[in-house]
Amino acid sequence: MTKSGVTPSEAYLARLCGTTFLRMWSYPHLYKDQGKKGGGDGKELCDLLVVFGEHLLIFSDKDIELRDDTEIEVAWPRWYRKAVLESAEQVIGAERWLRQHPDRVFMDPKCTKRLPVELPQTPRVHRILTCRGAARACAKALGGSGSLMVTNRELDECKDTPFLVGAFDSSGNMFHIIDEAVLDIVLRTLDTVSDFVEYLTRKEAFFRKLEFVTAAGEEDLVAYYLFHMSPDEMTHDFVLPEEELTGIAIDQGQWALWLGSEQRKAKEKADRVSYAWDSLIETFTRHILGGTQYFENPDIPDKDRGLRWMARENRFRRRLLAESLYECLTKEGAPGQHFRRYHLPQFPGDPLWVFLVLPWDKGSWEYKAYREARRHLLTGLCFVVKYLHPEATDIVGIAMGPPRGPGKDTSEDVLYVDARGFGPTQLEAGRRLHEEAGFFKSPDRREQRSYEFPIDGTDRDERE
Repeated sequence: MTKSGVTPSEAYLARLCGTTFLRMWSYPHLYKDQGKKGGGDGKELCDLLVVFGEHLLIFSDKDIELRDDTEIEVAWPRWYRKAVLESAEQVIGAERWLRQHPDRVFMDPKCTKRLPVELPQTPRVHRILTCRGAARACAKALGGSGSLMVTNRELDECKDTPFLVGAFDSSGNMFHIIDEAVLDIVLRTLDTVSDFVEYLTRKEAFFRKLEFVTAAGEEDLVAYYLFHMSPDEMTHDFVLPEEELTGIAIDQGQWALWLGSEQRKAKEKADRVSYAWDSLIETFTRHILGGTQYFENPDIPDKDRGLRWMARENRFRRRLLAESLYECLTKEGAPGQHFRRYHLPQFPGDPLWVFLVLPWDKGSWEYKAYREARRHLLTGLCFVVKYLHPEATDIVGIAMGPPRGPGKDTSEDVLYVDARGFGPTQLEAGRRLHEEAGFFKSPDRREQRSYEFPIDGTDRDERE
């Protein structure tokens, strides 16, 4: 145990998820005030909670050694009961509390700091059990990485079958059991909250669709998922052969095939630029949490709304947006010339993105005036795209200075505009900026035909 009472395993999980999901979504070591008296402590609720729109990801973490000096027929049921069954009960208890008492969730044992985010009224809950201590014994007995075998049977049915974990309790609640051998693989491969939640959602549907599913390990499930696309080609999925099936077995080696595939190599190379988007999120997060953002207005609710929209984008979409923003930042033009661009939503309900790069003419503007002018121009561009696309509901603008050359400025602004309540005044302002000032009259809207797995190592773009 650490000085704070947090196990090394729990601390590692919190750090890993803080990186994977970014700090805006993750809340480790939560408490409830059930039975709390006077100055005493509340009860631990869960090891980690991720809040993402309508989704709640409840983590329970166990670090229990599977003894290899005891017959496996005896050691396995003991380990399974503590690491899986008891952990599942804790998650169900946490879920029940979150549904019944969403306003009584706290960040500290004394229950003085409430969870700083509103929980969804009708959440889609994903129950995740991270368990450690069995990989060495599993690798010794079965070879391979030491990851546990996975099936869609009930949890209780697997308590006497060494190195096999189930998925459902007797009430039909599904659990994702991720052991130490694959925790890094899963969270570093599906390393945005959108990608991870999409995987969990598709896996849950897959496990409920067939009478039986088995996989040599969670990493092989991930690989199978990544190798296949949904019929609309918009997301990965657990696609099945056309013939009617009652079950499927995903054998060992899928993950090795993925690691050696040209698809993975091309994707990882193309994705490198996407991590600039992650860095930008972290920069905005640091300023919001530290109260150091340049434009601070306590009268504006949800001042982190734009940041949350940034964090909702999946890895592929982050690549496209980061590439576009980079192009704006590195364009060369006349002194003081600004560059602008906007992107339409990928799916209904997604935001419309507006990018602005405005150099700082130090000879003409004081820095404060430059920042205010840049913010004003960004707001105007958001009005224009609402005029051009009346269906737009959420608009997020990002403004930056060029990173080098004359007029360089390394600051950045994010602006969220709720366009649902736009009236004649805002729409007229957008019309005038478009018709009279010429904003977005040139081909500033970027239309891309890009591929998650680039063809011949390159993306293909189409522009207006």
